[in-house]
Amino acid sequence: MNEIIFFGENKYPKLIKNEPEIITKPIQFKFENENQNQNENENENENEKQIKQIATGFFSTIFLFENGKAIEYLNERDSKQNPSKIQIEENIQKVTVGHQNEAILTKEGNVFAKGYNINPKNTKEFTNISSLIEDKNDRIIEDNVSGANSIYLLTSNQNVYGIGSNEYGQLGFDSETLQKTEKPILMMKNVSKIFSGNSSFNVFLLNSNQELFVCGNNEFEQLGLGESITEQEETKIHKLTKIQNIPKGKIIDIQSGSAHSIMLIENENQNENQNENPKRKLYSCGNYFVNGLGNYREDTYEFTEIKSSLFENDDNIIDFSVGNSHTLILTSNSKLIGFGYNEFGQLGTGDTNDQLIPIQIELPELRFNENISNYHIYCGFSRSFLYYSPLSFSNLEEDLIKLFERKEFCNISFKTENGEIIEAHKLILKYRLNQIENQIEKLKEIISKKSIKESNQIFEMIYSNNSKINPKLYSEIKEIINSNEKIEETMKRIYLNENEKDFIIERKEKQYKFPKLILIMRSELYRGMFLSVTEDKSNKVTDYSELMSDALQGLTETINILAALLFIFSLYGLRHQETSKKGNFYGMGGMVIAIVALLFSENIKGSGYIVFVIALVPGLIIGLIMAIRVKMTGMPQMVGILNSFGGLAAFLASVSMYLDPGISSTFKGAEMLLLKIFLILGVSIGIITFVGSVFACLKLQGLPGFRGVLQLPGKHFINTILLLGIIGVAVPFVMDDVPNGMWALGIVTALSALYGFHFVMCIGGADMPVVISMLNSMSGWAGVMAGFSVSNDLLITTGSLVGSSGAILSYIMCRAMNRSFLNVFKGGEIAKKPKKGMEQIKEKEPEIYVETNVDEMAQTLLDSKKILITPGYGMAVSQAQHLVSEISKHLRSRGKEVIFGIHPVAGRLPGHMNVLLAEAQVPYDIVLSMDEVNPTIADNDLAIVIGANDTVNPSAVEDPHSAIAGMPVIEVWKAKQVVVIKRTMGHKGYAGIPNPLFYKPNTKMLLGDAKEQISCLLSKIKDIEKQRGVKDSDQIADFDSKCKVDQESKTDTDWVDLDEFETTELETELETYRKIGVVKEIKPNETRVAITPDIAQKLVKKGFEILVETGAGVLANFSDSDYRRFGATILPSASKVWKQADIVLKLEPPMLNNETGVHELDLLPEGGMFASFIYPSQNEDLLERLKHRKVTALSMELVPRITRAQKLDALSSMAKVGGYRAVIESAYHFEKFFLGEVTAAGKYPPAIVMIIGAGVAGLGAIGTAKNLGAIVRAFDTRPVVKEQVESMGGEFLELDFKEDGTGVGGYAKVMSEEFIAAEMRLFAQQAREVDIIITTAQIPGRKAPLLIKKEHVDVMKKGSVIVDMAAQSGGNCEVTRPGEIYKYNGVTVIGLTDLPSKLSTQSSQMYATNLLNLMEEMGNAKNFTFDLENEIIDGMCVSHNGTLRWPKPKPPTPAPAPEPEKKSGPDVPPSPQPPAIKQKKPKSLGRKIFDTTLFWLIAIAIFSLIGIYAPDSFLPHLGILALACVVGWTLVWGVAAALHTPLMSVTNAISGIVILGGMTLVSNQAYTHQSTLLAAFSIFVASINIAGGFLVTQKMLLMFKTEEKVIAN
Repeated sequence: MNEIIFFGENKYPKLIKNEPEIITKPIQFKFENENQNQNENENENENEKQIKQIATGFFSTIFLFENGKAIEYLNERDSKQNPSKIQIEENIQKVTVGHQNEAILTKEGNVFAKGYNINPKNTKEFTNISSLIEDKNDRIIEDNVSGANSIYLLTSNQNVYGIGSNEYGQLGFDSETLQKTEKPILMMKNVSKIFSGNSSFNVFLLNSNQELFVCGNNEFEQLGLGESITEQEETKIHKLTKIQNIPKGKIIDIQSGSAHSIMLIENENQNENQNENPKRKLYSCGNYFVNGLGNYREDTYEFTEIKSSLFENDDNIIDFSVGNSHTLILTSNSKLIGFGYNEFGQLGTGDTNDQLIPIQIELPELRFNENISNYHIYCGFSRSFLYYSPLSFSNLEEDLIKLFERKEFCNISFKTENGEIIEAHKLILKYRLNQIENQIEKLKEIISKKSIKESNQIFEMIYSNNSKINPKLYSEIKEIINSNEKIEETMKRIYLNENEKDFIIERKEKQYKFPKLILIMRSELYRGMFLSVTEDKSNKVTDYSELMSDALQGLTETINILAALLFIFSLYGLRHQETSKKGNFYGMGGMVIAIVALLFSENIKGSGYIVFVIALVPGLIIGLIMAIRVKMTGMPQMVGILNSFGGLAAFLASVSMYLDPGISSTFKGAEMLLLKIFLILGVSIGIITFVGSVFACLKLQGLPGFRGVLQLPGKHFINTILLLGIIGVAVPFVMDDVPNGMWALGIVTALSALYGFHFVMCIGGADMPVVISMLNSMSGWAGVMAGFSVSNDLLITTGSLVGSSGAILSYIMCRAMNRSFLNVFKGGEIAKKPKKGMEQIKEKEPEIYVETNVDEMAQTLLDSKKILITPGYGMAVSQAQHLVSEISKHLRSRGKEVIFGIHPVAGRLPGHMNVLLAEAQVPYDIVLSMDEVNPTIADNDLAIVIGANDTVNPSAVEDPHSAIAGMPVIEVWKAKQVVVIKRTMGHKGYAGIPNPLFYKPNTKMLLGDAKEQISCLLSKIKDIEKQRGVKDSDQIADFDSKCKVDQESKTDTDWVDLDEFETTELETELETYRKIGVVKEIKPNETRVAITPDIAQKLVKKGFEILVETGAGVLANFSDSDYRRFGATILPSASKVWKQADIVLKLEPPMLNNETGVHELDLLPEGGMFASFIYPSQNEDLLERLKHRKVTALSMELVPRITRAQKLDALSSMAKVGGYRAVIESAYHFEKFFLGEVTAAGKYPPAIVMIIGAGVAGLGAIGTAKNLGAIVRAFDTRPVVKEQVESMGGEFLELDFKEDGTGVGGYAKVMSEEFIAAEMRLFAQQAREVDIIITTAQIPGRKAPLLIKKEHVDVMKKGSVIVDMAAQSGGNCEVTRPGEIYKYNGVTVIGLTDLPSKLSTQSSQMYATNLLNLMEEMGNAKNFTFDLENEIIDGMCVSHNGTLRWPKPKPPTPAPAPEPEKKSGPDVPPSPQPPAIKQKKPKSLGRKIFDTTLFWLIAIAIFSLIGIYAPDSFLPHLGILALACVVGWTLVWGVAAALHTPLMSVTNAISGIVILGGMTLVSNQAYTHQSTLLAAFSIFVASINIAGGFLVTQKMLLMFKTEEKVIAN
């Protein structure tokens, strides 16, 4: 009987006869296949023609029968085509239908598919896609089809493959990268179940750990990923993503429609009666209003339980199905429930109204079967089927075989659902059948033919109806089973193991037979069939020790992961001084929990605990004592000795592992080979680290006999021979070709020790920082080898972090010394031999230097405002850091700006100087790196060098033939004056070359011991102050601290929020010397103000009285009360400000006030002074007024383009603001996305912006546009700006025409006609492509050049935008209208002349800072001087006391250097010339491609060999090593240079994790065994590293304090 209930869109007129196209109420009919041949059915009984499954999609419907045959109907109501039989020779097991494709799974494990995107021709014939899977042993056991034309295949090896369309990323790949695939591609491994839907655009994959992953369309949040994904507006999840919040219970099924997903969860059975069915619940997520989610709520981002009164307590969910936008649910109480979209009547409610919440569907009286619970549901795109299918037993054995074949069942668990371990079990097959009596004869026949019984197993078939057992039927079935004595067919066939009676499972070197295996799953073949295992009450054995062992192992692994994370956080914390202490504590925490976790594991037991404690405690005590007693000057030696301990501990652990007798039985074959490789590497690297570190410490200590460099003849040859010797002994040891392995280890140890000694002793003292960091790295790699030996992932991870850390520091040190790592490693000297042709050119050392004394230097310090101190190793030797700190503090209390500049390799360790200064309580925020101080060294009045030589040697920069040429140095010679404190003139530094700095005209030498000289210097400074009448230095310091407010900690150009400040009165009334006036700007649309309240306060402190016209700052968001709070005086009118002020500061040039009819200059008293933008070349009338009024005028746009004047450069300040605002204006008028977008509504490209002119304004515009997501192109006539453009993320446009546009003062010069013609062609081409053009080309006082012509604008796209920043000077665009915004042929042209004013607050802040710096340049209030000999003031002055100083004379163009007179003749020998510096040619494109290809080919070959020959147990460790190296490399790059020494000490402490290796080995043998003793010694040495490393790190970090904390202390 093929009974079917149907409702929805009727596309089957030959099947569902005499019914309308839309059927809104359920109808029932018998299936009659008109296309079946009567003859072919003669040999088939009625049961074999029974419908087994119905699958329907958008275009077709397939009916599958119990005989393995299937027919297909096309969903075309008017089609005259008869249903067609699917012509596949194999026995069909399952059919699935998607939107436009179909898939058929056969019992032979093949999948045949047809339809869209399956093959190039989208064939209508079925194609065997399973044959395309490369692994022929990987048998397909399940398939599924999505509505997005994708097919998923699950194999016996738990792999999932995808084929077909990937439009929504439903194959787990980016749809732009992979749109479709015609061959199966591997999506995921370790998968136990696939979930999809015939109308869905996604797939859910469940792994054996019950973790759920998903990918595909998420436009309606139907993937259940949570609100975080929704906030990111991710509509396509193309990467398999784990769903975090899954309802508790076992996932039975998940089905998806086009906009929603439904999940069926089975909860654990809480009832005592195990025969009762576990409770099932439905959960939904997705779009509420389109599909309905079954809840009284709106859209939900996560799977949320469907709650309804229709689900009674005693009711349970038997089946459910999801269509395109509707859902049907079948319950055990014979209820059919539905909700969702109902346009085609697919809900069966009798109408076409949508139902967003569950309703019960009325069914007609069943004519063919009395219980609807025995029906299956299948929802299609717009229709619903319910069909009755009784259970068939014909394929029971095959189905069991298929279930046992899947690997996941061999690895799940060996315990029952309640957590107990059971020795024997019953396998219960539950069938929910209403009329099983009709199947009794069939059941008897199956049992009589095939044995499903064995000695220790009982298989029962139990009939239940709503959890009520039929006693009569139960007894009858049990009697049939018990009476069957035939054992000739054993369960060997089910176990699929031809060599064994039982299926054997290996785990932890123990064997388990099948009866301990638990299977709990739902069969997809038969409705209501479940396989489960229950305990046998008659023979119950509970093994709690095994359960505890599993739990401890899982806990240990979890804690190890946490420890690794804490070590990563430890390194991350050292990125900044503020977080460094927390990072050290993270490292301590990781170490503690790792050790504790191992103590509670199975790896240490019995006497191992006693040995561990005996070895640990003394080591911890020694490490703590060492850390407490070490002085900061001895820190390099401390780090070196900790390096040695790390290497020694790894060495001992490796030897102990080799001596352990148990390894021969534990490791076999390839695993033993790998073990020996790691053992020999651990021994060699460990002993090299140990010996090398010991001798490095002796060199650092400067002991007699260890100070110099060991210069043996052929030292590189000796190193090579030693390395080859190590390899020569190691290879036979690994291959078992040596008679005595310990002799081999001893020889390797001796050769490695010799290499470590020779390698270190051949390296000079200047390279010791590199050697120390390199040895630090080697201690980490030694730990990695120990980790591989004992198979400890935490050891591998931690060792990799330490190893990569040391490697990066070594690289940084080499780069700082302009050395190659290989050169240092080989023991190369710094000094270079004379180059060929240079023998006759001798480096002449100047003989004259200028010496100073303490008295003169004290006077110089007191007269200097900005002071740079550069310490070197000489400061550490003399231990002068505390006096240096004291003198710097004293100078800062006098208002001096004192900073420290530290070279990366100053001292004996990276960051050594930073630690010494921190110990002396120098605030770390005034200790700057070389890269931070070099750009502004010229601003310093005095640079003091204390004990530094090579790190400040000008030869590195100025002499290309010097031995240190190219080495980055601190360029102290650029300061106005330099004083070098040096013991004698005899020592030339580690490089052994003269230092021209000592003989520079601005350098003076203070010879003597640094500590003594600085002590005398400090005393002399105090004596001079007493003579000058400064009696109480503490009072001055207190005054300075009271004047400090929060805004002084900001940079000069930082935004200041006035609400952050509190209104305070100065306790001491400040004396004023001059008055500054600030007036309101009267130019139309001008909103800026010259002085902001916070800058006014700074000027008040400098002795100025600030007079502000009322309302002057209102348009810039500064009220009069703001000015009063900061010490300014508010005057009621501009005239009073002009008359009372000594100098007036404003923005715009003085002009006629149209309201009063009075010119602003007429308000200024004769002989007065003001500063503003003047533009003298454009304001001739203003110049006449200046001359007539005898006014002194400073023009802010005339600030000279020199380094010292950059802080006054108001033009650059305003240009930066203008460039930013230009991009914002263009974005507003562009009316499209700047950033490219990919949405469900389409894909939108990013905007393309071209910026002409890469000055300050242009660079500001480039940065802003790039940050908004645009593609930025830039053009400038000056090639020198190319690098700046590219550094901002822009593409620099270049011409084939070569001409340099660099002009005087940093501006561009006028170009040749040929260049301009090429430029115009480029602009014409770009105008067609770009969306926005921003022009910035202008020179103050000149008409802007015409760059964008009318014909360029004509070819631009409609909706494009042009921003002409030069509109005020006439404009760069031919169609610009200054001051206007209008549209020209659909292109918006912006010609605003007041762009900075549109950011009035920010512009005012920056301009006011420029004026503050101008006042400082002029001596501040007390020493205010108008000095025309000052090149800055002279350059800015337009008029002075009636004399015009405009126009300025043009700077002279330097004449080309005359060519030397050439002599010829036989008697004139050619003079030796230094060879030209060879520039390294850049690699060609072909060479780059070749090198890259070669690299990847070698890498692929190496990893392929590893994959082929390495055992499976090795590969996970290798993956952890690779990931840990990448993490370590990434983290350490971000560590602050000042913290490099603490970084090395904390990594030394972390490398003590090798203690885990000793702990693992300490319990393997008796405590007197040599393996145990070596393991204990390893624990002892590693514990010294741990305690000493963490404590000494904490000591150093506690010294790093900010200036605020130093003052507080």
